This record gives sequence, structure tokens and C-alpha cells, in this order.
Amino acid sequence: MSLMDAPPKFHAQGHTNPDGWGVGRFQGSLASVTKHELPPKGELPPEQGSFRGSGSLFLAHVRRSSRAPRAQKNCHPFQHEGWMFAHNGALHPLLEKLVRKSVGAVKYEGQTESEALFRWVLQSIEKAGGVEAGIRTAVQPLIADGQFSSLNFLLARAGELYAFRYATRSLGYYSMYFLARPAGGELDAQSEDVHAHLRTDGLARHRAVLIATEKLTAEPWQAVESGHLLCVKADLTVLSASMV
Repeated sequence: MSLMDAPPKFHAQGHTNPDGWGVGRFQGSLASVTKHELPPKGELPPEQGSFRGSGSLFLAHVRRSSRAPRAQKNCHPFQHEGWMFAHNGALHPLLEKLVRKSVGAVKYEGQTESEALFRWVLQSIEKAGGVEAGIRTAVQPLIADGQFSSLNFLLARAGELYAFRYATRSLGYYSMYFLARPAGGELDAQSEDVHAHLRTDGLARHRAVLIATEKLTAEPWQAVESGHLLCVKADLTVLSASMV
């Protein structure tokens, strides 16, 4: 993933720049996260603008801040006890306060409502005794409350990826698509939204499942319906279930 390959207008956008980016990856059971905040204006230093690495599962996120300040600790994905999480959207202040109160006294990495949502989802999974049931338990009261822009998120642990989509407005912006891709071709794609450049070296030998907020290639991507959870297993089986 690279922001260094973005067009010049991206580097000059100043206050409209993304506020940071991150990539989480799993190499077998080993998880690691690399992330950087971006400068408010000017050129991106090479060490802050690109990432190269190998793994079996990746989560990549470019942040646009809602309230929490621009800082590395506030960039996604977040990591806790073998899980990773990235969120596209914002909880409104009263709902964020309710979520933090429900989670209780825990040590957060940063200051975002997205990380609080992450811990709320993990707590719900633990109480429910299963991932799908836990996610359903986590999102239903938030949906009933309605004080958010979007609950779209990716949640992953070694060998499993979960993608949930729910928004009631700006549906074109809070979109989500997936593509089950056969072996035989590399990926070389440019995001029209954040201008990140994604390029693979070796993917042609493997099947893959890609999930993104936009259709990154001309291939037949499928939209994730609002209220649905996708589960991608280690064998790349894709399952879908309604959470509402």
C-alpha cells in the first residue's frame, strides 16, 4: 500500500488530507500493525507514505478524523488479544459515551470512538460465546439508538475476517463491496477516494477475497447489503448473514 504514488493534488490538499493510515497483517497466527499519522500539509516522508509486507490476511485503512486528534495512536486498525479492527464512520457523542460506559474501565490505545466500538464488539463476542452471535448482540442496540453515521467495520483474527455494513444515510459513501478472486493475476489498483495505491507481488499464485469501500478493479465486485455480515474463512469460503 502506498500514498507516495498519489497524484500531486493529494499531497497539496492540506486540511482535506486523510489524517493517517494503517495496515494490519497476519502471517500465520502472528499479527502485526504498522500505522502513521500524516502531516497536515506538505510532502509525505517516505517512511510515512508506504508499506510493503507479506501475509495471509491484511486490513488496510486510511483515516479521516471525526473528532479525535491526528495521532498515530488514533489510526486504524486497532489490535487487542489477537483481534484487529477498522471502522468507517463515527458514533455521535452520546452514543460513544454510552458505549464507553458499557465497556467499563479498560485501557485504550487511543482516543477514538471507533476503538471504543471495537472493545464493545469484543466484549459482546465474549459474552455471547460466538462471533456471529456477539456481533449481532453488539450492533442491534446501536442500530436501535441510531446516533451514528455508519457502523461499517472489518474485524479479523488469524484465519477469519468479518465485514459488517450498516448505514442509513450517505449510502454511496458508506458502501462496501467484496470480490472472490481466482488465482492468475496480480492486483494493481488506485483508490479513487483516498488515492492509495495497492499493488501485489505474488497474489497471482493464490485465490483471494477482497473487501473494500469501493470497486478497485473492473472485475465483478458484489455489494454487501446494509445490515449484513460477511464472514471469510481460512479456506476463502464467504458466508453472509443478516444482523438486523
